[in-house]
Amino acid sequence: MTMAELQNAGAIPAKRMEGRRAFVTGGGSGIGKATAIRLAAEGASVAIADIRGDSAAAVAADIEADGGTAIGVETDIASEASIEAGVSEAVRAFGGLDAVFANAGTAGSGWLHETTLDDWETVIRVNLTGTFLTAKHTIPHLLANGGGAIVTTGSISSQIIALGGAAASYAASKGGVLQLTKAIAVDYGPQGIRANCLCPGVVRTRLAHHVRADTENHTTPGSRRRPTASSDDSNTDSTSRHTRGTSSGRGVSAVRRGFVHDRQRGDGRRRLHRRLTVLQ
Repeated sequence: MTMAELQNAGAIPAKRMEGRRAFVTGGGSGIGKATAIRLAAEGASVAIADIRGDSAAAVAADIEADGGTAIGVETDIASEASIEAGVSEAVRAFGGLDAVFANAGTAGSGWLHETTLDDWETVIRVNLTGTFLTAKHTIPHLLANGGGAIVTTGSISSQIIALGGAAASYAASKGGVLQLTKAIAVDYGPQGIRANCLCPGVVRTRLAHHVRADTENHTTPGSRRRPTASSDDSNTDSTSRHTRGTSSGRGVSAVRRGFVHDRQRGDGRRRLHRRLTVLQ
């Protein structure tokens, strides 16, 4: 749904993000795209970071065409130089940052004994190290503003393991994202930074279809081939590059509430969606 469609449908209750500046990784599609559009519709200026620069630019252009403020930034979260440059570009454009959605990630599939070291290291580098690098280079800008919000994309696999070769590399990386987010909350909460981890289940995205196809074509012990249960955080193209997200409205609502829940008190609204782990 575009920003204009959200507004026309009356789905934007208030400009709760007015004046805020957000940095969204994996914002070229899926969860990241939907979140960027929602943040912009609620008044935020949004930097859309994605390894596919054309996708990031297209989302930013759509937001701008609907009256919002956004820029597209080609960013590879697995590269420290790239994420540092992307954050710097966002800060130059907006004058600072108030909110971060560390959403970009990639998938893994297959049984542990069939996982190559290269595949293992790729998933860990993108999902866990990429989230670390995103936090590392955005936190100083949140501190400079006296605080802010960080939301990461974990997974149901951060806490629950599915049966049948369901991507140990993915589960390990997303378990690490959950613990990393808790560490950020504990370490930086006293300095005004809230940190929340979104842990969705399977969401219908291009990543989900890609992982299912990979898994069904993969030989596993026993007579059954089981689809993975760990494609939640984002989506990707057929080359499995780390461009993430889903357009799940429930997931986006949880992310949005992670950014604004401190303003909602006394009437039950401050409770986050059950899929969002509160880390305060």
